[in-house]
Amino acid sequence: MDSTMMTVLAALACFCIALPLMQYSIPTSTQLLACAFYGIFTTGIGYVLLLLGSRRVGSGEAGLLSMLDVILGPIWVWIFYSEEITLPVLLGGAVVLTSVFWYLLPSRKVAAPV
Repeated sequence: MDSTMMTVLAALACFCIALPLMQYSIPTSTQLLACAFYGIFTTGIGYVLLLLGSRRVGSGEAGLLSMLDVILGPIWVWIFYSEEITLPVLLGGAVVLTSVFWYLLPSRKVAAPV
């Protein structure tokens, strides 16, 4: 299956499900701009790059790197909306970020013996 097309179809399905639940007031231009940037950068480009890149790395490595999306979400909300982050969220994020940085350490990648 074409994974990019499946992502587009999943986004279309989400749109159809969310349409009846939406608020029918007109958003401000700042809200529209924020939604456009979020959609383009995190969802559009981010998922397509993840799908294309996951073909070149192992499934475990792709899963580990995709967890960064879950971790960075609360950080963006904290930065842009000053929402308070609780201690369990910080600890969980620290565990995932530490594991990603540990995995990416150059000293950990030692050549296999011949």
